[in-house]
Amino acid sequence: MHVILCYYTNYCTHMNIKNTFISIAVTLLLGGMVACSESSSFPQFPIDDHYIAPPIDVDTTGMNIPSEAITVSEARKIGRELGPGGTSTGFYYIKGFIKSFNSKHEDGVKQYGNASFYIQDTHNSTSDFMAYQVYGIGGEKFTSLDQLAVGDYVVIYGKITNYNGTIETTGKGEAYVYASNNLMAYPEKDYYYLQSEFTDGLGDWKVEAHTGSAAIWTTGSDANGSYVQAKSDLTDSEVWLVSPSIDFKSSNATSPKLSFSHYHLNTTDAPSQLRLMIKTDATSWQEVAIPQYGTGTVPPRYTESKEIDMTDYISSATQIAFVYSSNTTNAPTWRIRGIKISELRRSR
Repeated sequence: MHVILCYYTNYCTHMNIKNTFISIAVTLLLGGMVACSESSSFPQFPIDDHYIAPPIDVDTTGMNIPSEAITVSEARKIGRELGPGGTSTGFYYIKGFIKSFNSKHEDGVKQYGNASFYIQDTHNSTSDFMAYQVYGIGGEKFTSLDQLAVGDYVVIYGKITNYNGTIETTGKGEAYVYASNNLMAYPEKDYYYLQSEFTDGLGDWKVEAHTGSAAIWTTGSDANGSYVQAKSDLTDSEVWLVSPSIDFKSSNATSPKLSFSHYHLNTTDAPSQLRLMIKTDATSWQEVAIPQYGTGTVPPRYTESKEIDMTDYISSATQIAFVYSSNTTNAPTWRIRGIKISELRRSR
């Protein structure tokens, strides 16, 4: 009986690693040696994070992923080199899919606004990186569990630490989600189409005197801030304060709302003397009801107009106008501040 040791080297190019195997062939020979065959099959060993991930098939449109973002495999390598207890001095962008959530994730979101989860290079990777106690987009706290989901593609920004062999971000909100393809991750914020505070006069607004003097409309400030005001003597007048053209970019606008604060004095017929007009590039001026007026009594207090839906007026050249009227028996004062047209939007 002869025991023959065969040294075999297998280059696994698709894994980019060199594996060395020793095959032991035991044969019963009668008078001669038998050559070892290189066609022997060899067991596959775990490839862990030495694996070079193939291109990720995910729609990252609008995510603005930094070119220097590293993979989970690269982040794990950095963490191993740091050694247990080590933390990187620099910050890294780390990209990957959310694989699962840590046991502390739900409590962390609800109590502290931070999340804890694992990311991986592909949906079937065998290794992962822990995003530990990270905040949401731009460092803002998470407000809902829906802002993250298994399978989301994210980019984490933070330092890398080796916590007793677990490679993760430094905790307690020191890292955050830089980008995500989960739109719920992006807080709703006001997107402004028009915002007028009149801190520097009328700005782009124009006064049109149909009757009476254009000087009826002036600007000023009080304890609440800057304002625009219409006031006349007991004369016949109709003077318009007309906004600049508002481009809603109708492909993006969904539910814009107009709002402002105002108060008036010296009129018992505000709806007929203090009016709001709106027009688009394809229509003539239309009167739109102001949902709420103040009492018109002393002392004056600002009243929120309530939101006015602008959905029916979306165009590339919409305008609004505040129309003031007075006569020989009734000359009100109308003060307006904080005019804005905006909508809540989640945007990347």
